[in-house]
Amino acid sequence: MAPATERRRAAPAPPPPPADPIRIMEALRRRVYLVSVGLGLLVLSILEIISLAQPRPDWAAVAVYGGLTLMTVWGLVWLLRGGSVQWAERVVLVCNAAVILTQFVLGAAESGTAQLLLAASNWGFLLANSILGYLALPLRPATALSFGTYALGTALTLGLGGLARGGLDLLRVHLSALPLLLLLYALAWYRERFTQEYAERLRLETQAHTDPLTGLPNRRALYGQIETALAAAGPCSVVLLDIDHFKAVNDRYGHQTGDEVLIWTARLLSTGLRGSDVLGRWGGEEFMLLLPYTAPEDAWAVAERLRARLDATPHPEVGAVTVSLGVAGRQAGDDLGRLTVRADTALYAAKHQGRNRTVLVTHAPPDEGGAARGPQGTGSGPGAA
Repeated sequence: MAPATERRRAAPAPPPPPADPIRIMEALRRRVYLVSVGLGLLVLSILEIISLAQPRPDWAAVAVYGGLTLMTVWGLVWLLRGGSVQWAERVVLVCNAAVILTQFVLGAAESGTAQLLLAASNWGFLLANSILGYLALPLRPATALSFGTYALGTALTLGLGGLARGGLDLLRVHLSALPLLLLLYALAWYRERFTQEYAERLRLETQAHTDPLTGLPNRRALYGQIETALAAAGPCSVVLLDIDHFKAVNDRYGHQTGDEVLIWTARLLSTGLRGSDVLGRWGGEEFMLLLPYTAPEDAWAVAERLRARLDATPHPEVGAVTVSLGVAGRQAGDDLGRLTVRADTALYAAKHQGRNRTVLVTHAPPDEGGAARGPQGTGSGPGAA
């Protein structure tokens, strides 16, 4: 018969653990920016070539396009080398604002159609930079960047005589950008409020399903995980374990040290588990381990390995810390209550047999005609209880 560890590995492959949504969004932003920067570099190169090909090149425009091209090349290299997306966003925002203000100064010296076209183009640039600002920055600094650039650009244009050359048409172009900036602000404000409310709901939900001391899932969270495992096809098992003589630890060393023992135990138990395994705090000094895709005998081997690890690893202050473990596997017609009652029955048997041992319930609880099996002594293998 194959060893239990080999049979456990041969169980159906568990689904991969859920990916970190923050890392997913970060990677997505990086890819979007890489594509955007690449396309921007292509467009800027074309504009630079067109400007230089003119019989009388506009050297101011050539300089602006050249500066933007250098910024774009830097951003592309920075992102490809794994640089911070946040830093790239801030550098681009500042450079864009500087280019926008420069074009306002240049536009003030123009007149007629050329002045209006340059102003309209510049406001489009400002709107694009404002959108990037609201995506990259918190609401207040993004708003300051957007409306600050608008106010300063308008003041430069009017103060340098642009209004005298452009007249009411230029003023209308400047005023038409303001409602769009206000709309962007309103959308960004709504987005921030929605994000804050979602984060708060997520925080409350996490608190409701997390043990505050150990950071493990609490009993409520374990209920949901066990019910999900029971609804799926294939075997699954649970291990209920209890720290031996924990009251004596609190009485001798104090409750603070007792809490440290709980945290230390949780950390040791978490080591070496599969991504699909779920370790949680059942309450007090009791922990529960859910093992999806694991037959009862293999779950017993896992539990025995955890017991031996704790037995061989003394706590720095308390010394030897042992646990008693009860194992129960899924049976036909099981629900949450029946499965956990069998695990509790096995745990009680382990305590009754002298503690620091692992007991596997093979059938229904004793009051239903079942039996418990477990190791003799410290648990070298299953045997009669």
